[in-house]
Amino acid sequence: MHKNQKGITLVGLIITIILMLILAGITIHMVTNIVQRARIEDIKTNMLAIQGRARIIADKYDFGGEDDLAGRTSTELGISVPPGIGLEHNEEGNLVYRIFFQEDLEELGLNITINREGEFYIVDYNTLEVFYSLGVEGKHSLSEIRYL
Repeated sequence: MHKNQKGITLVGLIITIILMLILAGITIHMVTNIVQRARIEDIKTNMLAIQGRARIIADKYDFGGEDDLAGRTSTELGISVPPGIGLEHNEEGNLVYRIFFQEDLEELGLNITINREGEFYIVDYNTLEVFYSLGVEGKHSLSEIRYL
């Protein structure tokens, strides 16, 4: 019998594998969180850019420099505002909101890419609030998403 054999024991191998799996799980979780945070920051940046452009358009419209507000109405598009956004009960009165899809954003000169189904932005020109159709963590308006 040779008792001088050098090598790793089965217990040592199992412990090493378990430690590597734990480290891999932690790494995957951290990377997933970083990607999610980056996506939220991207959406917030897009909403702020849209809000800035909407403010300029609204000011020009108020002073007679624009014939119409940018974006398209839900009537033009034949769609309704998704539930939970906060505009579905306010379509009467003086509320003026417009919907922005990819081509609308391009017309405004905004380099924002919309690539998910059901994704669009809404601007309420009375309050200059911007809404995101898909929402982030259950929130849709810029004022709600801004501090996530």
